[in-house]
Amino acid sequence: LRTESGDISIGAARGVSAALDAGTTHGRIHNALLNTDGATTQLDIHATTAHGNITARSL
Repeated sequence: LRTESGDISIGAARGVSAALDAGTTHGRIHNALLNTDGATTQLDIHATTAHGNITARSL
């Protein structure tokens, strides 16, 4: 995911093990993703914004 201006919010489904690779020039990154032992699915999230916040969480 990429945007020049604006916030990015990502939600990972329950039971999915997820990793976040994020960057912002002017903003904050909040990573509340949970890694689940024995998860059958791995999600790699790449998110970038120039002006805005990035939030990732597990549902």
